[in-house]
Amino acid sequence: MKFEINIEDQRRSVPIVVAANTTVRELIDQIETEANIDGLSIIEMALESDASLDDAITIDTLRFKHDHFQVHRVCVEVYVEGEPARHHFPITARWAHVHRWACRKFTVAPDACANLEMHLGKIDGPLVNERKAIGHHEGCVEVWLVKPGPEPNGNLLCDAFDR
Repeated sequence: MKFEINIEDQRRSVPIVVAANTTVRELIDQIETEANIDGLSIIEMALESDASLDDAITIDTLRFKHDHFQVHRVCVEVYVEGEPARHHFPITARWAHVHRWACRKFTVAPDACANLEMHLGKIDGPLVNERKAIGHHEGCVEVWLVKPGPEPNGNLLCDAFDR
């Protein structure tokens, strides 16, 4: 099986050639290594689906609808407990991809990962809506994965009843 990824911001084409018995995880890793872009996002684009995939299944069991992509990448720098990591994502990928990738990269347990919030720009920046597309950003956009904390102005509902 062959995928062709045209990376617009670098004006280059990257062929990805894999055997039919390649696992989803192996394909993700190969795309990330050869094209320097989030492999899961590309596979979901090929499938036209964002359904959860089992990393261990072979790609011959999947029904790809596309094998050629034109992709514009965006650099995202994720901070988890102050440690940074950079990765490229298609601008059409959702912020949830960044969240999942960061948890894998920093080996955060799945139950702990689900409880982390993503903030834009700084540790206490605005919350990111993970259902939205990342979109185009100049330079490398910073996001922080943090544990949810108390409201900055206290619990307004309790304050109203205390009076």
